[in-house]
Amino acid sequence: MDAFVFVRTETGRTRETADRAAGLAGSGIRQSVVLTGEWDVLVAVEADDPVALGSILMDQVLTDEAIAESQTAVAVAYPIPLPMPVRGVEEVTSLVLAKLDPSLGREHAGGWNAWLEGTFEALRDTPGVVGGALITGEYDLLLEVGGDTWDTVSQGIVAVAALPGIAATSTAVAVTPKLVRPEGSG
Repeated sequence: MDAFVFVRTETGRTRETADRAAGLAGSGIRQSVVLTGEWDVLVAVEADDPVALGSILMDQVLTDEAIAESQTAVAVAYPIPLPMPVRGVEEVTSLVLAKLDPSLGREHAGGWNAWLEGTFEALRDTPGVVGGALITGEYDLLLEVGGDTWDTVSQGIVAVAALPGIAATSTAVAVTPKLVRPEGSG
């Protein structure tokens, strides 16, 4: 199971926290990246089950004394069939947190699952969307929007926000390359 830990650090300690998380690679931490916006660092975590996830969070990630606040979003079993590399594919990367409009799923003739699959299909076809995860927490989706220029990325962010079913978005820019290379990537 995958989870994404959004971290707010004490002033001036963002890079230190990201580097420390990256140093824990291989023990359940896939990668770490510094962000702009509401959160300072995103740490991608993978575990075999919820108990293992809790151990990784409590024994490794959240023990960093520079962390002032955190929020963990677990990727749920119904995945968006897109990889979630976090700054691993494109030159410029933004992360878009999106809230879905659940009323559209309830009202869809094919039911919630058909509506959700249609939303995922639209996301797969949206230029610039290179990864995504359906997550728990305040937002429903974590999307990676990338491209070779800021203009291209901006167009992708606007396209995501305009999709039917997207009720609200919040965007963060990945300002460092990923600090840990996911397994299997070149």
